[in-house]
Amino acid sequence: MIKHQRRLLDELENIYTPINQISQELRERRKNKKLLINVKKNLGYIPACFLGSPKLVLNRCIAGYDNEAIKFLQTADMMGLEPLHIVYSKDKLYTVNKDNSSRCKLIIPDLRKESKTNFKKIIIANSKRYEKHSLKKINTIWGENLVNFHHNLLRYYSRKSVIYDASRSRWLKLNDTNVRHYYEYFLNFFMYHGVLFEVFLLDKGEREFTLNVVLPTFKKAKKKYGMKPLIIKAFSERESLDDYWWSYPKNIIKHLPNKSTQNDMPIRNT
Repeated sequence: MIKHQRRLLDELENIYTPINQISQELRERRKNKKLLINVKKNLGYIPACFLGSPKLVLNRCIAGYDNEAIKFLQTADMMGLEPLHIVYSKDKLYTVNKDNSSRCKLIIPDLRKESKTNFKKIIIANSKRYEKHSLKKINTIWGENLVNFHHNLLRYYSRKSVIYDASRSRWLKLNDTNVRHYYEYFLNFFMYHGVLFEVFLLDKGEREFTLNVVLPTFKKAKKKYGMKPLIIKAFSERESLDDYWWSYPKNIIKHLPNKSTQNDMPIRNT
């Protein structure tokens, strides 16, 4: 059992390309005309947001200005890549999904304590009421569309960010038959057009997706092209357990109406 777990961890680690190798790898691939022809053939359709210079991609249902996104933007700037947020506004809200639920209940460092391990939650949308509703149909408690609120907040702090809603695209319509087929298509973009900023986990909530979708499609892409899709590790498995990455900088409070800041709940991250 331990050996099997270790083998899985090694396979997962092999997915990532060290960040210090990305620049050289991208330069070589961008000169490879045969690679580009092959990628275009396999994609069939390339959204305009992927054209031009290489991108660093964060793939989330709703783009937000949380600490994960801040690290993503800092990494893109350091690497000289354009930040691209791919979102899916037609996906449904499931509160068991931490990425989505954290958009309804903002985790913010406790204003009274300068510590990464002390937070409070501010409710900005009724997640129970909107369970299984399309994300684009969710409103905040002050009546603003939830997706618009988060995307406008991101644009306020990051003018370089491009947000591409894949759920409205020809791209997704061609590849939404099942999640494995979609992810197989998705990985083509990271052979030539950019780099994925991600972490894949083996915990209870992510294990099935990682084992049944990520690993098989990654191996298939590597075999097809003779090289790996370019993926850098967003943060470590241990860091992924820290609420800090789902939390927001305290300065965003100025963007919230008073009625939302009155609905906060202190929490402790241990």
